[in-house]
Amino acid sequence: MDVCTQVLEILRGGLPTSAVNAPIILPEQYRKLQPSVALVEKMGRLYSQHFAGGSGSSAVVGGRTFELVYHGELAGMPNTKPLLAALVKGLVASFSDSNVNIVNATQIAKEKGITVSETHAHDSARNQTYVNLVSLRSYPDGSSSRGAGAAQVIEGYASNKRLYISRLGRFNAAFSPEGTLIILHNYDQPGKIGGVGTVLGSHGINIRFMQVAALSSEFRAGEWTPPTDDGLQPSRSQDSLADVATQQQRPGDEALMILGIAGNVDKKVMDDLQQAEGVLDVSVVNL
Repeated sequence: MDVCTQVLEILRGGLPTSAVNAPIILPEQYRKLQPSVALVEKMGRLYSQHFAGGSGSSAVVGGRTFELVYHGELAGMPNTKPLLAALVKGLVASFSDSNVNIVNATQIAKEKGITVSETHAHDSARNQTYVNLVSLRSYPDGSSSRGAGAAQVIEGYASNKRLYISRLGRFNAAFSPEGTLIILHNYDQPGKIGGVGTVLGSHGINIRFMQVAALSSEFRAGEWTPPTDDGLQPSRSQDSLADVATQQQRPGDEALMILGIAGNVDKKVMDDLQQAEGVLDVSVVNL
């Protein structure tokens, strides 16, 4: 029965828990991990499509160091290898059909040039707020800086079998990572929501849900500088960054608009959204 159950789970895309060449995970432990396994895979997919642009190449994540930080109850789990495997699976999903599991995750990450570490953070303040918060931080390989501004960050948690993203880059968020999402980085000014809705409506795209994510408080103080490695796609030119800087927007004037949509998002839709006034960048994420 155990073997048949695991074969079915693996064929559905799940992870083996009792492979002969991997640490055994007790059923009770795996039940507690399962929601977070699904969450971390979604976070990997979200990273490769939003931050890295989903270009369909291992270059989007290769050459970067990823750190998974576990808070709350997760920090006390004795075996979190399924979470590491889920991250690798999510990161490579856009450019590889590799069947990633707990046995081969480390080897596949090595082949793709991905470095992943795990940190169990026993921080009492966050333990009181989140039972199982997961932070994903990404740094360029060889970077000596590990400050808040140096990392690309995604945070999320599972609650009552539902998954939530609570931070995306420099922005505090609260959305479920599911379906097709359009994520716009824009100036936080009146009329932006209506303008985006008009563009999508003209292309027959229906908005299922929408959320505006504000800048995290740690990024509101100080002089504003053009963002370079935190949510903008690599394809964005230095000329356009310079144009953004000349508008002299203050800290706090930026926001993310996260739209769950139904419809086909092609290049024309992306171009029209990108050309909308005050829009700094656009990404499409399929989860």
